[in-house]
Amino acid sequence: RYSRPEGKAILLAKSNGTEPAWLKRVDLTGRPELTYPVGPDFRGEYLSTPDGMRLVLGESGGLEMMGNDGTAGKRLPITGEQDCAPTRWWDKTSATVVARCSDRGLARLWLVPISGEPPTALTAPLTGQGPDYGDLNAWQLPSGTFVQVAGACGSEYLGKLSAIGGTTTRVDVPEVDARSSVRVIGLNGGHLDLQSRASCGGGQALFDYNPAANTSTVLLGAPLNGGGVIAALPHRGRG
Repeated sequence: RYSRPEGKAILLAKSNGTEPAWLKRVDLTGRPELTYPVGPDFRGEYLSTPDGMRLVLGESGGLEMMGNDGTAGKRLPITGEQDCAPTRWWDKTSATVVARCSDRGLARLWLVPISGEPPTALTAPLTGQGPDYGDLNAWQLPSGTFVQVAGACGSEYLGKLSAIGGTTTRVDVPEVDARSSVRVIGLNGGHLDLQSRASCGGGQALFDYNPAANTSTVLLGAPLNGGGVIAALPHRGRG
C-alpha cells in the first residue's frame, strides 16, 4: 500500500503463517526506509490513519497503535479475543476501527476506538452451525449495517446486521446468481459496490447495489460487456 497522506512511500507487510510477520516502509524506488519494530503477535494486517502519522496493527488479543516513525503507542485490548486484525475505519472521523477477531476460526467484528476507550462488539459470537461461519467486515449505510459474511465451503455473501442481538440475515441481491459468492468492494455514497456473478452472465461482474431501493446495476462484466472482473478497488475517499 502507498503510505498516507501523499503516497511518497510504500508499506509492505508479510505473514505466511510459518515465519514471524513483518512490516516495512520503502521509498518509490524500493530502497528501505524503516523496518517497524512489530512484536511476535503481529498478524501482518494494519491500517494507516488518514494523516499518515499513525498505524493500527493487528495482534493476538486486540490492536496496537504505532507511530509512522516506528514509535510504540497504546495497546487496544479486546478482552477474550485472539487473532485480531483491523479491517477499515468505521466512519469519516477515523476515530473507530472495525476489527475482525477469530476464535476457533469463527470471526467476529468489534468497534475499537483508537482513543483507548473500551471496544464494543458489533456482531454476535458464532456457534459454528451456520449459515454464518464468520463476520469479516462491515459497512454502515443509512439503510442499515451490512456485513461481509463467510458462508459454507469457502463461499461469501452479503448480510444485514439485525438491530438487536448482532446476528446477520442473508441479503438476496437482485440480478446476482443466488449460487455465487458476493464480495463487497466498498462504499459509494449510500450504495455498495459488489463483485459477483450475474444471474445471466458467465463471468464475475461489478455491481452497484442500492440497498434502500433493493436494486442492482451492472457496472462492468457480463452481461454488460465481455470478460469478467478479476479484482477491483474503491477509489480513495469513496469507501
